[in-house]
Amino acid sequence: MAAEQDTPAGDVVADAQDHEEAPERTKRQRTHADASKHATSISTPESPPNKRRRREPISAADDATVKEAESYKEKARKAEQVRDATKKKRKEEEKIAKQKAKEVKKAREAADKKRQAEDKAVIKAVKDKECEDKKKKTIAEKTKKQEEKEQKEHRKKQWEDYCTTHNFTGATLAEEPGESITQSDAGQYYTLKPNELACLPHHPRKNPLYKNTTKLFDEDEVRSLAYRKYAIFGGVSQSPESTMLAEGKKLWDDEGERLGKDKLELVTACPGGLARGIDPSFDGNGDLNWWRDPRELRRLGFKNGKLPANRKRASRKKARSDDESFDYNHHEDH
Repeated sequence: MAAEQDTPAGDVVADAQDHEEAPERTKRQRTHADASKHATSISTPESPPNKRRRREPISAADDATVKEAESYKEKARKAEQVRDATKKKRKEEEKIAKQKAKEVKKAREAADKKRQAEDKAVIKAVKDKECEDKKKKTIAEKTKKQEEKEQKEHRKKQWEDYCTTHNFTGATLAEEPGESITQSDAGQYYTLKPNELACLPHHPRKNPLYKNTTKLFDEDEVRSLAYRKYAIFGGVSQSPESTMLAEGKKLWDDEGERLGKDKLELVTACPGGLARGIDPSFDGNGDLNWWRDPRELRRLGFKNGKLPANRKRASRKKARSDDESFDYNHHEDH
């Protein structure tokens, strides 16, 4: 029996019995077990089952290769650590730089807002000051105009009171004054109105041709009345009377000079004004002196805008004597 068990047939029978006694396994487990058993039988046919193979001793060349590989791995690991540290440091620096840039931007924005607020405050202060100055200036101008208006009204009332007090309407002179002036010339030359001339007596001169009456006033009295009027409207004190009349004469002369200059500028600025025969230096013909002030014409000897016949002839003779090349006939033709 023992001999039968050692035979291959006995082994097969034993395996079959073991297979029957063993627990049922899955198909995958059986395949894996058969493959492992087959590989073990092929690699080590003479080794007993379930026994590990002994490791062969490592040679010196293999040992150097292993050490070199380990050294390369160590260097790679250290290089990786250095790269990681550098990358980490760079990230930290970038983070710090971003934080600083953010703080700088925030500080700049705060400074800009502060400067804008200050600028707005300054602009507002300037505008407020301008508005205040403008308001004060407007108030001052209104006050000044109101004062001037009140002064003008007061002086006008003073002059009207004087004319009312010294009204001599209907008073006449027995004889014609030596230096007389008509009512029209007094209005043009001394700027006196008929109701103002009522403060002076006049001499009525009848004109038989036109059957009307011309009022002749004493020019000295008319001149004094005009100076008094200018003095009162100029705010000059009425006492003493000599000082008042002197100041009134100065105001009267200044106004005449100013008006004459204004009219002369108007004439010379007019295109073709001189071409039409307006010569400021020529005063012999009254028709060409329309631009002059009446008081200036009066000083030149004009009456009602024209020279008397004797003055006109004298001026023409003087012009011929002063200029030998003056062609009188040619001048008369033109």
